[in-house]
Amino acid sequence: MDIAYSVILRDSIDFKRVRVLSNYMLLELNITDPLFISEGSVGDITDPLENIKNIIGVKVRMPNEKQILLDYLEKVIIISEELGSNRVVFEVGDENEYLYIRKLMDEIYCLFSNYKIKFVLESGKVSLMRVYKDITEYLGGVFGLSVTNDSSTDLADMIRAIHNCLRMLEFIKICNFDCTGKPKQFFKCSSIINILDLLNFIFKIGYDNYLVINYEERGLRLSEGEVVSDIRKIKEISRSIIEKG
Repeated sequence: MDIAYSVILRDSIDFKRVRVLSNYMLLELNITDPLFISEGSVGDITDPLENIKNIIGVKVRMPNEKQILLDYLEKVIIISEELGSNRVVFEVGDENEYLYIRKLMDEIYCLFSNYKIKFVLESGKVSLMRVYKDITEYLGGVFGLSVTNDSSTDLADMIRAIHNCLRMLEFIKICNFDCTGKPKQFFKCSSIINILDLLNFIFKIGYDNYLVINYEERGLRLSEGEVVSDIRKIKEISRSIIEKG
């Protein structure tokens, strides 16, 4: 299993941060504004990140105009390829979005198959098991899943979600929250999800894809140094668990 960090790319000011962090860790590039993709060119995103390494996935959301979804996804695929990633992570915001994706699932499958890129669904407010059931109808490893937590998710919830969809799981994404529901650094306060317990479970079941620290999407933006420090600590804990067997 590898440890990664989800870094937000909202506009051109974020490119420098992405480049700095990529020198120290694996990254999911989280593009929060669909217009940044649909209204710009591929080069608007890839040129400032030329020769960057360590991008494991590009995360996007539904474009403002649903009817352009397939063209939009093809553009994201090309961005992902040029950044050296073979995964596109797509957050499903609500039931209507999922129904639209489900209607186009065959076309999406063919599109991603042709490019040999994986389409990873992050179910958001839609039932994870429903998405799991739908994508397991397709062969070839084209589709995958990402599970994530929020301030109401406890360790038992996370373990259940991981266990139920392990076969299709590409990303486990976690953020720490304090007792009031505010996002906080791991190791800085008590947590709804104890990261040591979660790591022990993940290694026990043999999960071997990515654990992604998801601070920024939950509203916690740290300095580059703080991010590097937290990722280093989590890697040290992981190594310790492996050594103890």
